[in-house]
Amino acid sequence: MVINPDRQNETAVMQRIRFILVPLVLFALGQFAYGQPTPLVLGNATNIDAVTMIYDPSDGQFNAVSDGADLTTLEIQSAGDWFIPTGANPPTSPFDLTRTNKLFRLAPDGVSAISFGQVLPTSLTASQVINDLIVDGSLLGGGNLQRAGGGGPYLFVVPEPSSSCLLLTGLVVFRSFIARRVVRRKRI
Repeated sequence: MVINPDRQNETAVMQRIRFILVPLVLFALGQFAYGQPTPLVLGNATNIDAVTMIYDPSDGQFNAVSDGADLTTLEIQSAGDWFIPTGANPPTSPFDLTRTNKLFRLAPDGVSAISFGQVLPTSLTASQVINDLIVDGSLLGGGNLQRAGGGGPYLFVVPEPSSSCLLLTGLVVFRSFIARRVVRRKRI
């Protein structure tokens, strides 16, 4: 049996191309399915069909809530290494990770809420958190966080009690000012 050397070289070249091309295609498909990390958008406490990150500046508590599809993976990266691993809740799977620059949770069966614990410094503003954190993850049934029906992911910062009191005081003063004006107009 005679083997054509040109045919043998051609087969070797095709194997090399396939060896390089297959991992590239798989990587590209993985990036498309998982999505790109997304910056947070300022939202409110109840974003319909969306994933919302909730930060409490009084104690550093950080939670994720999905109002639509359940979360299966959630990865949050901090550019400023703000996460405090000692304040984190215990892991729920062997793949859960808490480092100063990254939080990762895996829930293969899906969960509607994830509590990370007191993993952020206290007294951060919404703009500081939005500018530092990038979020990525996947939903039960497929799709990434950007494919959630309500958009997002959103950030909701729990109002501090002093801010709430200040707002309430302002509303009371404004109401009394309006009431005086109405009384003065009736006298004239």
